[in-house]
Amino acid sequence: NLINYHVMEKYWNEIKAFIYGSFIYLQIDKEIAAILTILIFSDTLVGTIKSVSIPTMDFSMEKFWKGLIKKVLLLIIIMVLALVSKGLGFEDFKTMVTVVMKIMLLNEGLSIINGVRSIYDRKEHKNNDFISLLIAKIENYLTFYLDKILSFFDNNTKCL
Repeated sequence: NLINYHVMEKYWNEIKAFIYGSFIYLQIDKEIAAILTILIFSDTLVGTIKSVSIPTMDFSMEKFWKGLIKKVLLLIIIMVLALVSKGLGFEDFKTMVTVVMKIMLLNEGLSIINGVRSIYDRKEHKNNDFISLLIAKIENYLTFYLDKILSFFDNNTKCL
């Protein structure tokens, strides 16, 4: 298994605290953050329903968690970049974080609409808009490194 569920459970509260703390510290609009969170979980739910309702697709908990983790990691990366820029004295970076989050809002909304369309048609429709393709590239990059990190920890845990 690429994802160790016990490790995720152990650190889930710390991850949430980091994200919430970052939102507060960076003074990010809480409405945008709340809407984005709702859309991320709604998209995950629609994706789950889509994978169960379309005969050519498979549902697995591993895919479910991987997809959710990728979206959370994207938020964490945005927060880390904003924190670094704030530490370096760039005060106007808050605007860029807000713009990126709004782009993510748009992407999640389009993904939900596309997922509902796929459920209705009972066939998979791919997201082919620019935002989806850009975020897919970022997700592929994150997945590659997430897999490397997880395998590193798995190998080190076995050595202990």
